[in-house]
Amino acid sequence: MRKLSVLLSLIMIITALGSAVIFADTSIVTDELTVDVTEASGTGYAEWTYQSASSAAKYLGNSAAGNHSIQLKSADKTSGIVTTVSGGYAAKVNIDWNSNTTDGKTLMI
Repeated sequence: MRKLSVLLSLIMIITALGSAVIFADTSIVTDELTVDVTEASGTGYAEWTYQSASSAAKYLGNSAAGNHSIQLKSADKTSGIVTTVSGGYAAKVNIDWNSNTTDGKTLMI
């Protein structure tokens, strides 16, 4: 019975230590994507990449820069932004909508 008790105690300690290692890095970082990180200018669409300085994330995009905003179009399936390398997940997405945008536009996240 004592051997079983010692074995269960060891399993509990190893499990607790393993959990501490898995959840040790719970830092939250913020990546901000603005038109300035893209290679787009004007209304011409361009492919671009952006390596975040604050996280391990790398982004790939296809956009224009109309009204000094990241401009996407729905008619072209290649227009958009994706992350190609990520060290985590997006917990929150904030969007500053350009007031010059035509009514009735939607954004899919």
